[in-house]
Amino acid sequence: MKKLIILIIMFTLIGCGGKTIDGESNATIKASIEEMKKGLSVREIVEFDTALTRLIANTMVTKGKTQAEFRESVDGKDIDDIIKMAEDLKSK
Repeated sequence: MKKLIILIIMFTLIGCGGKTIDGESNATIKASIEEMKKGLSVREIVEFDTALTRLIANTMVTKGKTQAEFRESVDGKDIDDIIKMAEDLKSK
């Protein structure tokens, strides 16, 4: 649970603007998300952060996966991919 809170805070405090998430490490995922958020509207940032939070909760809490497994699941994904992944969870 502590790791989940740390990841949620990390994603909330950082920004995204590159094209895709680099899931190689915690540092690269944070940096890539920061780049991806650059230039997004407040609404888009909230939508993206909400999607990331939903994915973190599903991957790490519900499924009991590790941070590395979460990073692998989002590696190479863009904002639209992340939002779609989170929406797919809602429909299940």
